Amino acid sequence: MAQRRIIFLVHGMGEHGQKWADPWIKRLKGLYAQYEGTNLTRLEFDERFECIPLTYDNIFVDLLNRWRTEGANLAEAKSELEEVDRPDLFNLVERTLDEVSGDSFWSTHAADALLYRAIPLIREAVKAHVGQQIVSHLNQRAIDNTDVIPPWGVVSHSLGTIVTHDTLDAIWTLKLQGQQVNGFAPNRPGGMAQLVMMVSNVSRLLQSRPKVYDDTTVMPGPIAGTTVPDHPNLLRGCFRYVNVWNEFDPFVRPGKFSPQPPDWPDTESKSLFQEIKVDHIRNANTHDFLHYLDNPAVHLELFTTMSGRPDAVAAEKRTDALAAFEAKSDLPEQLIIDIKREVERLDVASDDLWPTISDLVKRFKENVVSLIG
Repeated sequence: MAQRRIIFLVHGMGEHGQKWADPWIKRLKGLYAQYEGTNLTRLEFDERFECIPLTYDNIFVDLLNRWRTEGANLAEAKSELEEVDRPDLFNLVERTLDEVSGDSFWSTHAADALLYRAIPLIREAVKAHVGQQIVSHLNQRAIDNTDVIPPWGVVSHSLGTIVTHDTLDAIWTLKLQGQQVNGFAPNRPGGMAQLVMMVSNVSRLLQSRPKVYDDTTVMPGPIAGTTVPDHPNLLRGCFRYVNVWNEFDPFVRPGKFSPQPPDWPDTESKSLFQEIKVDHIRNANTHDFLHYLDNPAVHLELFTTMSGRPDAVAAEKRTDALAAFEAKSDLPEQLIIDIKREVERLDVASDDLWPTISDLVKRFKENVVSLIG
């Protein structure tokens, strides 16, 4: 079997069991099979790709369980905050410590995003955990003991987008705490990701350091490991960066990831950054990864980029797939209108989500997702 291309999958908010990625992989294989007869499917999915789930929610689960059984050490949390002068941020941390109970939607979803952003100790633990998984898998698959890493990419969703950004930057700048990553820079043979696909990208909203537009390696470029002219802190860490967002996903509106060329990316790399905006509604949970993935604009970008054959599906076939998808909907028209109305009511006008993060998560579940049940 030829060397397979590696696709790392990174989940978002909430608790995920050991088999959390099974539905993602099953859907990927099903969508791939729809393009039978094209150059894409000349190889079976499992001959072309290897999907590797990356898990980090156990960091949050262990912490929340400790808080539930031992009580919240608020003084410790205070000392870990980077922005203690932000009363709104601290109040939300305090609410997290007070409100975690059972398996509530708040404690398993909103708390993850808040704790990752607010407490550096947690953030570093998540980065180290995910980074170790990436480095270990890639080193194990180095081709013929030549230390050349096979082509690889990352597909991340929701909270996973900022986890991916921070982890890749830490790996490529050799700043992954407690891990042996010497030599694992973008200019190592194969060290540069073929694709970084951010689905429902909240990385700018949840950024700390490094910022997503500044002092970061997670920027596309044609040559691995090179710096951007006049920007010595910007290192090209991936060949292609794809930002995917749904107009009716409320979580991508505040703090929207919307870089402005030529600052990010620079003029030379502009064509390697792609924004895929979709507006389909196939179920009320417009934030759901599989809801995004079903759109041919999304999964074809993933398949063709990671196969290394951007023309593997002819333009006519792409057009037909998009038309068929747009024409198909299992939801009544009135229900779609209701979902759009409820999402618009959830909209946060401010560029800063922190004052309302818990309310937005709760209202999305209660007012939008509940429309279908």
